[in-house]
Amino acid sequence: MKMSGVGCWRHRLRGSPLLLVGVLIHAPLALASDFPERGMLFLNVGGLFSETSRPEGSVPALGAEVSLHGFVDKQVGFGVFGQWQRVLSEQSHTRFCAGPQVTYKFVGLELGAAYEKPEGLHAATASLHLAPFVSYGGVLTASLRMDVPLWHKAGDTPGHGYDVGGVLAVKIPLPLNML
Repeated sequence: MKMSGVGCWRHRLRGSPLLLVGVLIHAPLALASDFPERGMLFLNVGGLFSETSRPEGSVPALGAEVSLHGFVDKQVGFGVFGQWQRVLSEQSHTRFCAGPQVTYKFVGLELGAAYEKPEGLHAATASLHLAPFVSYGGVLTASLRMDVPLWHKAGDTPGHGYDVGGVLAVKIPLPLNML
């Protein structure tokens, strides 16, 4: 029996915990006892998986995230992030998001702008993005994403609507230099 659509993606993700364990084991910077040091600057690159509630129901999405994050001391960091995701609803579409982020120890907050491309049932939509998160050394991040629509292209087609739910990111922190 051949699976298609969302069910196929969920089936393929069943082996993901083993991949996650491998990434965590091979991230010595995230596991080092003196991480992070003041002045460290990282480029974090990785994958993104979300399961969020939308007006049409619970919808998964897969994508990528890139962030540039520096630490002013061992506890406080500032940076910027960018996300790309393919939203896997019946009317699949692309979501982009970018903005600043701040961290204190292992918790943080993203605040940005999200844009969802138009598709058959929905117009292009711009939203305010707010996502508190917890992070394990910049390698594994879990967040609660809340996108509140602010604008959609005028016409008879409604915008995408709200987007609230959980997001998991697995990233590799690449040290760039000292600030």
